[in-house]
Amino acid sequence: RDPLFAFDDRRAQLWAQRRYAPEVPAVLPKLLQCFSYADAAAVAEVHQMLAAWPPLAPEAALELLDSKFADPRVRELAVR
Repeated sequence: RDPLFAFDDRRAQLWAQRRYAPEVPAVLPKLLQCFSYADAAAVAEVHQMLAAWPPLAPEAALELLDSKFADPRVRELAVR
């Protein structure tokens, strides 16, 4: 979908299917908007997922450099 598309009603659905997300690497920017960084368990799980995430298309990687993705591990993946 378009990066500007609002998907508030589908966040829970996407988060519930997060284990399948690496099959579609470009979904990462949307997936990272589906959880709260206040939830330490969710953050730890996302960091584990990022370590094994397949290569991203340049468009998805550039989207991860936006200010809404301030996590250093997310930025590391985007640059890689």
